[in-house]
Amino acid sequence: METSEDNKAFVRAKNLVLRRLTRRDYSVKEIKQYLKKKGTEEFLIDEVVSFLLEKKILDDSRCAISIIRQQVRRAKGSLFIKHKLQQKGIRLSGDDFKSLLVAAGGIDELDMAQSIIKCKYPSARADRKVAARAFRALLRRGFSAEIARTVINKDIEE
Repeated sequence: METSEDNKAFVRAKNLVLRRLTRRDYSVKEIKQYLKKKGTEEFLIDEVVSFLLEKKILDDSRCAISIIRQQVRRAKGSLFIKHKLQQKGIRLSGDDFKSLLVAAGGIDELDMAQSIIKCKYPSARADRKVAARAFRALLRRGFSAEIARTVINKDIEE
């Protein structure tokens, strides 16, 4: 009797996840949190996740690429993107992160930062206060201080 109930619970949990995955890719951590919130038992959560990983329906690297693409479109720097991935439960080494950046279309942070400065802070060249504001804005967007400094100094020199 218990096995049929466990089987029904497994199918219910699996269907919950499959419906959720039709909208976008989710990380393993997000799926586990979702199932826990829905009241699924811990052993069923592990079974469903391992089943979906085995069938390659759930994939953290595919989720990471999706997040990277989305954040690049929003003109976010690599530090911001790394933080976002960590929030989603995706931990990557430096080399893995770089390879995923290339797989997601390869961004040039310097060019992206320069375009942000030209669009949002065109007077940064003439005014030190605006340049400082632009520098802080780049840091908030997840660009490293080195890239922000390079872009600001390059823009001022031109």
